[in-house]
Amino acid sequence: MVYSLHIVSLPVKKTFVNHLNFLQMKALLFFAAIVCLSYLSACNKDDNNQNNGTKLLISYTSSLYLDTINYSYNSSNELIQTEDLEDRSTITINGNQLHYIEYRKTESRQVADATFTLDAAGNVVTGQGSFSYSISSPYTTQFTFTYDASGNMINRTDARSGGMTYSYDFTWSNGDMVSQIWKLNGALYATNNFIYYTDKDDKNQINGYNFLSATNSFTGNSSRHLFKNISTIFAPGTTVTDEYGYAYTLDADGYPTTATITGITIPSTDIAVYHYQ
Repeated sequence: MVYSLHIVSLPVKKTFVNHLNFLQMKALLFFAAIVCLSYLSACNKDDNNQNNGTKLLISYTSSLYLDTINYSYNSSNELIQTEDLEDRSTITINGNQLHYIEYRKTESRQVADATFTLDAAGNVVTGQGSFSYSISSPYTTQFTFTYDASGNMINRTDARSGGMTYSYDFTWSNGDMVSQIWKLNGALYATNNFIYYTDKDDKNQINGYNFLSATNSFTGNSSRHLFKNISTIFAPGTTVTDEYGYAYTLDADGYPTTATITGITIPSTDIAVYHYQ
């Protein structure tokens, strides 16, 4: 059974997300409690990979970015489709293979087609695919993913046919991803730092930093808590070039119902509204 969901992403500005780690591809629109891909079977998930909450986030709306992201889940509550006004990303599981397709609706063409292998814990470990985000510059990529003993992704590497290698190192503390170091051909390109509300659990467990689209499984653990602050520093400098702060209202079960995202380096205010099934 597939649940078609209506959702906009969790807050982080569109331009910020592009800087984050998807410069090579169309990023999620805006995210902010952003969202956390099955393995040998779509039913045997490790607890760390499941959305263990009693609610499914079905929509997220933004007062600043007039778009909606639609999320679809399978009967195991695994996020298998993300769709906004411009793009649709779809995941299909067949045994220990995960097939990812991204379709650009605004251009009526497919821009990504990749297949990944899942390990015994249900997490992506290797992959390969073809991409044409820029129609004039298509490329192929070989992916590798590495996890620590606790199930946290600590590295993702994309080695491309054009000779460029994109590598992302993730650091974890207190159950949260606190930094992401982005390297191009082994040289530091940017560092993203994350601060959390340690008294506010992220019950949606949707992650958008570790894969090609938002997921709530298939990529190890998601951060335990809700974002409080996200900032970016581009090498070789030390100056924060993008920074956003987050404030939430929660429902009686601790799920966020609204988020106020405040641009610090570039002043702005976005009010995000979350909707649940």
